[in-house]
Amino acid sequence: MAPRTPAIRKACDEESYLFLQLPCIVPSEDLTIRKIYGLTISCVGVWIYLFVHVTIEYIKSIQSNSYVEWDVKTCSAADYTVEFRIHEEMY
Repeated sequence: MAPRTPAIRKACDEESYLFLQLPCIVPSEDLTIRKIYGLTISCVGVWIYLFVHVTIEYIKSIQSNSYVEWDVKTCSAADYTVEFRIHEEMY
């Protein structure tokens, strides 16, 4: 039984793709500008990271101090109470 379509037809149907790669030659003046843009974006990213990190650490330390201050102001008997179970043998 002979196939209805030749081998080429089987390899190239509606679901076939053709990938083509071409080398990209960038002029040196454009390459310098791209490097400067990359450096600028990287520096801005690092600056944003450092700013956010320092801000979060500052807020964490302020909240820690606020908690200690709140704990001192809300001193109760429970802070000085020891609770333990008394068994029948202890009576």
